[in-house]
Amino acid sequence: MSKQSSTEKQSRCPVCRASNQPAARFCEQCGAVMNAGPGGQSAPAANPLRIVMPIVIVLALVGGMVMLQRQPKQGADAMNQALGGNPHSLPGADGNAGGDVNSMVEQFKARLDKDPLDTAALNELYTIYSSISEADKVTPYTQAAVTAWMKQPADSREAKLIADVAALSMQNGDLLGAAASFEAYSQAEPENYSVMATVGDLHLQLSRVEAAGSEVAGREAKKAETWYQRFLDNASPESHPELYWDVLVNQASAMMAQMPAEGADFSQVLANLERATTENPDYWLGWHSYGMALKAAGRNDDAIAALAAAKQHGSPRETWESEQQLAMLENREPDPGDFDPTDPHAGMDMSGAGGGGNTPHGMPNPHRQGDEVPENPHNIGTQG
Repeated sequence: MSKQSSTEKQSRCPVCRASNQPAARFCEQCGAVMNAGPGGQSAPAANPLRIVMPIVIVLALVGGMVMLQRQPKQGADAMNQALGGNPHSLPGADGNAGGDVNSMVEQFKARLDKDPLDTAALNELYTIYSSISEADKVTPYTQAAVTAWMKQPADSREAKLIADVAALSMQNGDLLGAAASFEAYSQAEPENYSVMATVGDLHLQLSRVEAAGSEVAGREAKKAETWYQRFLDNASPESHPELYWDVLVNQASAMMAQMPAEGADFSQVLANLERATTENPDYWLGWHSYGMALKAAGRNDDAIAALAAAKQHGSPRETWESEQQLAMLENREPDPGDFDPTDPHAGMDMSGAGGGGNTPHGMPNPHRQGDEVPENPHNIGTQG
């Protein structure tokens, strides 16, 4: 199996981008707080080229843990108690328990109005609104924090403050807030090249939130391309052996997002991806993305060859993804292979190997009995 495939089950640190075990709570290289998704993997994407977006979203950018350890739990517990255990809505001020939550929210907002860089209050506000999937309501306060930090004299800015803001917005899925705060953080550490890549990832994600082909989507994609280029101008395959190729692929995706529906020039996109496959021939995503770009350019025979090569360098999940695209090009039914997309544990290592008996979710494996792992009961009724 390729080098790229062998690290697929690992989580990547958002700060130094080192690979870590999926159950790791802290980066083994730099100590950043880790919080990976299942197996450190993302689901197959429907877009022509995939965003290699870091799954890890809780950051420690400057000296120790950014997250205020007790605040999220306290905020969530207080809110759930006030709502009678229902975290899905904030009732109005009609005499019920929702009034307590609204009072808490107003207190935190008042603190942020007074001091936009009160990260403890920002943390609490995110905790409350994220629990009802309305983290975007905190975005104005995050943007105000960024503005307040930027207005400070450059030599007196506290990097940890803006790092905290970036961590909170990223953790809670606030793309707009995260993009703004990471851009500001890049000024605090201009030589932290992985931050440049993260800003590019955020803008590329934002471009895909918008309608394809819209002016806003194109503008965000252009920002992503620019930030990726900053990284590529400063980094190298030697200094960032995995991240470099991910950024090269993502930049190609950002370029494609800006292309017109007709008469598009694919030369630079194809040059990027051809370089990725030539200089890193075991890189599955390079081959897969190259095939998809060739398909978009109307070069179907070359696309078939590239996707066939991708299948030789991927994990079962990756091979399955390339096979789906290859089958469409060849007008045939796809080979199911060894990956079952209907199995929620497909592609995961349920043994807990390397993780102290943990599952890829970072939780103790409930089926583990000492050193023995019985047959996975979740496989019943599924293929494989």
